[in-house]
Amino acid sequence: MSHPETDLWDFAGVDGLELACTVFGSAACKLSVYQSLETAHSGMGCSLLRLSENNFRIGVQGQSESLAEALNTAAAGKRVWVKQSALTRLILGEEAQERLLKISTVKPPHRLAGLPNNRAVPVRVGDFAALVWRHRTTFELQTAQCCDKNSISPLPLTALLAFAEPH
Repeated sequence: MSHPETDLWDFAGVDGLELACTVFGSAACKLSVYQSLETAHSGMGCSLLRLSENNFRIGVQGQSESLAEALNTAAAGKRVWVKQSALTRLILGEEAQERLLKISTVKPPHRLAGLPNNRAVPVRVGDFAALVWRHRTTFELQTAQCCDKNSISPLPLTALLAFAEPH
């Protein structure tokens, strides 16, 4: 399955919700935590995910310069920061859900099994905290740091999924 290239942007702060509503409209104001919506900005497909009360992540299909400019312009004078995300991420097709279920631990009230589209769930994969975001017919596994605890070298996310492969 081919997945379009996406850039991730994060913004948060006291005025994070206000920024989301200004840039993406009233639908952004109605998102619950770990809920997302598909939208467009300047003709680009975007996925907007609410991470907490005032913290959001945007997945932008294609070049994100015009969105970054719009975010920074709308953020002027507000108590919010905007930055491109440096997360380690792996884009997976629908067929990956079973493997994710095998390697992930989820704390109630969250559930990975049957995760609907446009939702995310925090998980643990071994010793790593991660986020599984289901949107645009994909599962996206994101983590801030992914390293083997016995070394300082990064452990690829694909290696984590290999733990769930049948032997």
